[in-house]
Amino acid sequence: MKRLSKKQVQDLISEMEQAAIGPDWEAWHTANVSRQALLEFPMGELWNPDILGFLWAWKLQGKLISKSIAKSDRFATNGLEGKISVQMCLTIALLAWRELPEHRRLLSLI
Repeated sequence: MKRLSKKQVQDLISEMEQAAIGPDWEAWHTANVSRQALLEFPMGELWNPDILGFLWAWKLQGKLISKSIAKSDRFATNGLEGKISVQMCLTIALLAWRELPEHRRLLSLI
């Protein structure tokens, strides 16, 4: 598993956004829908209204996994909350990542 830097994620989001406004969306999505990603965020984000639709879908699919926060996660938390890990296709992971606050999101390629 390879954790992506903020710049790497932003570059992928820029590619996705460019493909979405042109004729390349289907090719981009087809190339990336099979790429699996792991999105992780602190449990406090379960109350974030910006990701409620994603949470609802992930819950229905049984994809939400709770874990302990590790020091290497470097989330902006007080250390009392755990984290949520969700495995999904890269396209959906990028869309959800955009909605989470900076310093409270991690994205890895699987």
